Amino acid sequence: QMDPNEYKLGTTKVFFKAGVLGGLEDMRDERLSVIISLFQAHIRGYLMRRQYKKLQDQRVGLSVIQRNIRKWMVLKNWQWWKLYTKVKPLLNIARAEDEMNKIKEDYEKMKDD
Repeated sequence: QMDPNEYKLGTTKVFFKAGVLGGLEDMRDERLSVIISLFQAHIRGYLMRRQYKKLQDQRVGLSVIQRNIRKWMVLKNWQWWKLYTKVKPLLNIARAEDEMNKIKEDYEKMKDD
């Protein structure tokens, strides 16, 4: 709050005594510096939280990859796994053939109707 003797209000302007405007500018600069430093602190905090979350996600992803590689290293020499990997593509081919036969049957039924 300012002393009413420090300023006068005109119809369209505000008149200040000598030195009052400088004091107001100093007060404004102090307040702006506080506001800007708080803003910077919030932005820095946000950026660091985002970076930390990214690092945490990478750490989780890395542990998943490591676990999968360890399990694969155990499985790659297991005889049942070798058999499974050789038979699995053949199962997909058989399923595809069954689906094609079913589609042909449906087509024939629709054609007859």
